[in-house]
Amino acid sequence: MDHGELPHGELPPKKKKKTKRKAVAFEEPAAPAPAPAEPEEEEEIGWGAFCDSLELDRRLARAVAQLGWTRPSLVQKATLPVALSGRDCLVRARTGSGKTACYALPILQKVLRDKASASDARKAYNGVRALVLLPTRELVAQARRQLLELAAYCRESVTVVALRGDSARDDALSVSESRGDIVCATPAAAREASEALLEAKHPLEELGSTCASYVIDEADLVLGFGYDEDVSALIDRLQSHNKPQGILLSATLGADVRGLKKLALRKAATITLDEAAGVFGGSRDDEAQLAQYYVAVQDGDKDLVTYVMLKLGLLSGRGVLFVNSVDRCYRLKLFLDLFSIRTLVLNAELPLASRLHAIEAYNRGYYDLLVATDASVEAVAADDEAPKSADETFGVARGIDFRDVKWVLNVDLPETPMSYTHRVGRTARAGARGTALSLVSIGGRKDDSERLTNIQKAQPPRKIAALRAGGACDVVAALDIGEDDAGAGAHVPQPARLAFDAAACEPFRYRVADVSRGVTHAAVREARAAELRREMLNSEALKDHFEANPGDLAVLTHDRAELHVRRDLVAAQVRHVPSYLVPPSLAAAGAAPKASFKRKKRSDRGGAKRRRGDTSSTRRKDNDPLQTFDSGGLDSTPKSGELFEEEEEEEEAVQEPPRVFDERSPELSQNQSTAGRVAWKKAHKKGGFKPGGPKRLKKFSKGDGFRKKKF
Repeated sequence: MDHGELPHGELPPKKKKKTKRKAVAFEEPAAPAPAPAEPEEEEEIGWGAFCDSLELDRRLARAVAQLGWTRPSLVQKATLPVALSGRDCLVRARTGSGKTACYALPILQKVLRDKASASDARKAYNGVRALVLLPTRELVAQARRQLLELAAYCRESVTVVALRGDSARDDALSVSESRGDIVCATPAAAREASEALLEAKHPLEELGSTCASYVIDEADLVLGFGYDEDVSALIDRLQSHNKPQGILLSATLGADVRGLKKLALRKAATITLDEAAGVFGGSRDDEAQLAQYYVAVQDGDKDLVTYVMLKLGLLSGRGVLFVNSVDRCYRLKLFLDLFSIRTLVLNAELPLASRLHAIEAYNRGYYDLLVATDASVEAVAADDEAPKSADETFGVARGIDFRDVKWVLNVDLPETPMSYTHRVGRTARAGARGTALSLVSIGGRKDDSERLTNIQKAQPPRKIAALRAGGACDVVAALDIGEDDAGAGAHVPQPARLAFDAAACEPFRYRVADVSRGVTHAAVREARAAELRREMLNSEALKDHFEANPGDLAVLTHDRAELHVRRDLVAAQVRHVPSYLVPPSLAAAGAAPKASFKRKKRSDRGGAKRRRGDTSSTRRKDNDPLQTFDSGGLDSTPKSGELFEEEEEEEEAVQEPPRVFDERSPELSQNQSTAGRVAWKKAHKKGGFKPGGPKRLKKFSKGDGFRKKKF
């Protein structure tokens, strides 16, 4: 079939005379739908004007403005006009380019338009109008949240339901009870729920006659997870009565995705984003969003380099640390906890509720660091089988939108270039700046040289000047790139070698080596079991069981305190990093020890008092001679004779023998101590000052007799 070129997505030409490759390529069928030609010179357009040109519903345009979107990305400008016209689309764009809005706005617009003719939109329920299929349950929850954000001003007309996939009957019941207009689910959950119908004329049973559009997001990953049969069964059901609009989105266009296109789409327009193009249409080098580096380390020094990067502030802000196994995930978390670096764990072994809670806690800002594994690691298991405790529908590195991620640290280099692309795609999203740093083992048993070469071949090169201008970590950007003989306009492979001196980590080696001994196999095993115990304690299904069996509850709530004593002691000793340990090479780049949480709170509190003008101090003044000195007796100057008489009296007083007091002497009550502890006891009536308690003089008693004290 011949494919033409759709002029709508064509970028405005530069002022140069050279012909440049278009950033967006369209593959059309032989008879493409007519589209208005764009002018050669096009000014930058904002979301407000773009919504007006698309004739988008005012409620959706208002929600876009509330989300703070300033200008549409290149793939959004190319896809939305085609998708809103009702045509099938196959969109290929890299992660973080804004693909979610390319299907969310069209299906919401279609649901609102279908309900506009009804007299009462709340009662006009004609079944499920749109079906969104995603590969993981985390992405299902994320898609539902983003759809609800865009439907913020029309929630009385649109209902979005997410199928959890735990129970098919519960999922089917949730669709019917909530009268869902848009259903988000994994292919397996959607198929099982449609086959477990509870009543006649169920919304999922009539999916073929009511559904007007369906979406398959991350299509390559959907097929990679083995959802082929589920997708085929759902498409057959959807196309049984009518011909709904289909939208496929993927980061790659392999043979499997093109085969799915033939099955699911008809006369579809293929929209491809050029890898050399930026998110908003300019050159990728000019936009300079993502700066990629790698640091060559010796085998076994990854924990040391990670500690230096985090503790000295080379990687500042919120970030994600990726490792290659669940065991390594917990080891790194426990290791960082010993240095009072708070982290959050996310992996396939956690139950779904714990994973969703972890994502929500990170996006809300409760944690700044996330230690995670990705889906590719869980798929590469012995005998091509995933671990029994791992969730096959789990994926961190693919599609999940972690908010405000400044950097990504690959503590363990990923197995494949595709996994690397999805990992670093967690930062520098939607035009934001980000830094990606990878630790590459050189030599030893775990040599990563071959993996690094494959990754650099798959990544487009970058100019040195653009690389130095990009990124979100100023300290890392201040370090030199290991290309001394290359000019600023030269291209370097990605990731580029960072001129990080390994000798700068030597002052901290003894700390890391000592603390690492505290991360034992028992501690890792207990940390993995703690997440499962927490999920069981929060389970509603086991609530009645624990009430009937309190012994089981006591076993789960038993705190293994002996595993935490050593960690608390070590953390108190190595929490702070003295400034003299910072190497001069890193200090020149701007590295500095991070202040602890407690010290930062004290300084903030003191600064707040000074800003309020409150100069009062909490220090005691009653025992300070400079504060309690009375100069009333110095008003009159004594005569010479009186001064001589006073000196004689002082000499006589010195010659007198020391006076001895017993417990009945009244002078004892006049000798009051000004010590802080005694004053506190007197103010709070503690110790000897307690009414009805023992007298203070009993502390001088020894045996049956009283030891007299000389004053």
